[in-house]
Amino acid sequence: MPESKIKIEILNYLLRHSSARDTLEGIAQWWLLEQRIRTALSQVKGALNELVAQELVVASEHADGQIHYRLNSRKQDQIRALVKNGIKTK
Repeated sequence: MPESKIKIEILNYLLRHSSARDTLEGIAQWWLLEQRIRTALSQVKGALNELVAQELVVASEHADGQIHYRLNSRKQDQIRALVKNGIKTK
């Protein structure tokens, strides 16, 4: 990862937690991990939205308000082919 991206991640963390203090190891383990999780959540949400729109994945809201995702079993053959061939789903 480029050093400039790490600098931005550290600064973003400090903006959200202005009184934070930690060691080199703590920053690498906790601060940067939190930032990467935030980024990953955004990317996963986008991917899931596309898969749901393409009806490859089914989303359903449960009583607790959480959305659960599952395979669209009617599209298993199409999904297998996409995974095997590495075809973009867009």
